[in-house]
Amino acid sequence: MSKGTEARVAVAARLAQAAYRESPTYRWQDVHALRRDVDGVPYVSFRGTTRDLEDWLRDLEIWPERCPHLGWCHAGFLAGARAIEAMLWRDLSRGGLAPILSGHSLGGALALLSGGLLLVHGLAPLAVITFGAPRAGFVRLRRVLRALPIEQYRFGEDLVPTLPWALWPLLRYAEVRAPITIGTSTGDALADHHIANYVGALASEPSYPRGTAS
Repeated sequence: MSKGTEARVAVAARLAQAAYRESPTYRWQDVHALRRDVDGVPYVSFRGTTRDLEDWLRDLEIWPERCPHLGWCHAGFLAGARAIEAMLWRDLSRGGLAPILSGHSLGGALALLSGGLLLVHGLAPLAVITFGAPRAGFVRLRRVLRALPIEQYRFGEDLVPTLPWALWPLLRYAEVRAPITIGTSTGDALADHHIANYVGALASEPSYPRGTAS
């Protein structure tokens, strides 16, 4: 991995953390996304699950819904990505620069599906980088996203990247990419999911230089 790529991952992690506390650039109900431009590249990070009931209801809409472009996807995640799709398209296509999409947890799933939607409409992201993201779709989504550089990270024994589990033998959510494990587990699979663990692991590893998202 090049130094530029390593720095890009660290920036994406810090922006994924910032998406929880800063005012969103794009918003539709519970779907929030934060944009920051770094060295001329637009980074867009989707907020993960908060204490808002709407976020939890979106996470729990696990029964799949078919998207004409991406195949069968997690219904809650797909609805969120579709809701913000037009906003992203208008803003990003105006500048003509390929974005880097990122997010933690629910935000990572939204980043994957948004990346697929932008791709099929002619605006391929420069990369999609996720942290502790659940699975967002079936095999067709993985095939569509083969065209994109995607990195998915898992801290320690974080449980969320293994979800959702199979709904039925023939209804299996698929990983888009095999997760890259970083850091040392806290001993608690749920505690490992915290975004601070991801930011800390990437900042402390000598092969991942600290970046800035502002």
